[in-house]
Amino acid sequence: MKKNIVRQVLESYGPCISSELAERIKRQNPSMSSDAIRKMISRSTDIGKLPFLRFSHNRRFIYLKDDFGSFKFWRALKKCMREANSAYSHAILSVINNGGYLKVKDFGIVSGSPIKQAKHLSYESVLKNLLSAKILRSVYIDGVGDCVLINNNIANDISIFNMANCESFFDKPIFELIKAWLRNLGIVAFNQIKTKYDGENNPVVGSFEWDITAPSYVSPLAEYSSDGLIPGFVVCDFALGFNRNEITTDAADTFIRKVQMTKSSRTNQRIMFVLFARRFEKNAFNKLRSEGVLAITIANAFGNKVDESLARLSKVIQGTLSIERHPDELLQMVKDLESISGENGNLRGYIFELFVSSQICNFYGYGNVRINKEYKINGKHVEADVVLETNDDIYIVECKNVKTLPSMEVSLWMKTRVPIINSYYKSNNPDNKNIHHRLWVTGNIYPKDINRLDEFKCNNKKIDVDYLFGQSLDDFFYQKKQVFNLYRKVISPDYKKGQIPDFDL
Repeated sequence: MKKNIVRQVLESYGPCISSELAERIKRQNPSMSSDAIRKMISRSTDIGKLPFLRFSHNRRFIYLKDDFGSFKFWRALKKCMREANSAYSHAILSVINNGGYLKVKDFGIVSGSPIKQAKHLSYESVLKNLLSAKILRSVYIDGVGDCVLINNNIANDISIFNMANCESFFDKPIFELIKAWLRNLGIVAFNQIKTKYDGENNPVVGSFEWDITAPSYVSPLAEYSSDGLIPGFVVCDFALGFNRNEITTDAADTFIRKVQMTKSSRTNQRIMFVLFARRFEKNAFNKLRSEGVLAITIANAFGNKVDESLARLSKVIQGTLSIERHPDELLQMVKDLESISGENGNLRGYIFELFVSSQICNFYGYGNVRINKEYKINGKHVEADVVLETNDDIYIVECKNVKTLPSMEVSLWMKTRVPIINSYYKSNNPDNKNIHHRLWVTGNIYPKDINRLDEFKCNNKKIDVDYLFGQSLDDFFYQKKQVFNLYRKVISPDYKKGQIPDFDL
């Protein structure tokens, strides 16, 4: 009978904090003592108590076991977590606010927990415990890498996987813009900016990981001591993906947590905290500014044109804006973004990858296309710019939109990318599809590197490798006149090659 009362209340009102559950039972059964109600709840076999997440006075989040992972479970938990203000609540909300998933590599940045700090849980411990409690589940998303997902029974994994692939690519041009912004301000050491894409590990200042860090030698961040000039730091996170366009109060609180804990552990070092977003909730913006955080929108930093261009880029990546139908619009987008990042940035490289991903099926047949697909094998990993998988073949294309390809990039392709990807497919190719490696360069290759590539091709006859650059790449696209015209407009707007007819799209 007593167990039925607990079930009845939870079925009627949904999951809640233990004190709230007790109050509801008391209202329905006024004659019962508080002690009897507590014992009845603790002895119930119908309920679950969320581990790790504790509220004041040792209260717990309680739910019917049947409701775990349901919509009402997560709706109630999200509401309660704002009160908890714990490492776990910040971590869970960060995953929820990111669309229900997060790359494991980003967990230390976004979760609000440190690498290691006295009296605080590390983000690795938080992640381990949330996985153990089955609040999060671990998945490997092809082309993105290791991720964690909110463990619910209403998520659309396919939709999340597609979004993760798109967002993984979208990140990189944004980093180019923010790096350019920091450099243009002149407040950081020009060549010492570190981002999460610059190596295996994320950049670190204090006890936390950040999206971007850079030392600063300008006053008042830097200061003199007996040992000379000690630099300060600029640390920057951003929320500019498809699911993190707006900084909510929850996200602001998590960033503020990082700020406060960093300040408490780095009393002798001056740090400027920066948070980028497309938009800020009014309350979130005010809270950040009151904490001394530089809260910046893309429009504030770069103007409305660049903000609109990023929105167009987002549509192109998601496939809602066609490159074929809007080449002039895409070209304008490139020019707008280059006005900030400069022609020497990687933006044109990203655009070339988008172009190849949209057109490759015209040459090799229709199939599944991935951008920046990640390959892991035997502790080694590489990314492939564009991968096309048809019924019988897999084409892996390295895309380089440069005037002259550095010799180092040639070596990297021959000695690292091709061998690792080939090794991967030896054990991950159940249909025994034919593997083809391609290096496409819009500009030139040094004569010595051409000889190296020819030798590589000759010595690896069991591997289908080939390369196209400059004129030979132009001729390849020229096979499809519509593709060539698009290539010339978007990728090579300053193209000069004699009398070539301008084909109408």
